[in-house]
Amino acid sequence: MFLISDRIKTFGDSMRPLLLDGDVVFFKKKPYPRIKVDDIVVVKKNKTFFTHRVIYKKENYLVTKGDDNDSSDWKIYSKNVIGIVHKI
Repeated sequence: MFLISDRIKTFGDSMRPLLLDGDVVFFKKKPYPRIKVDDIVVVKKNKTFFTHRVIYKKENYLVTKGDDNDSSDWKIYSKNVIGIVHKI
């Protein structure tokens, strides 16, 4: 059983077909060292939230990408990772 820490409404088509525009995702906090490649994370960057898949991870940053995007989101630092999606 998961404790729900928060939820966010998705916008756009970057995670199609898994997430559609307007879907609500539930996410929970997870210590950065426990986040893995292929996890779907909620990120806050420049006052904007987005939900993308982890495609690469290093000790202090990771790289995410929307499943339907051609390119990645560059470096996402651990302080910007809000949590991981556990329910759609």
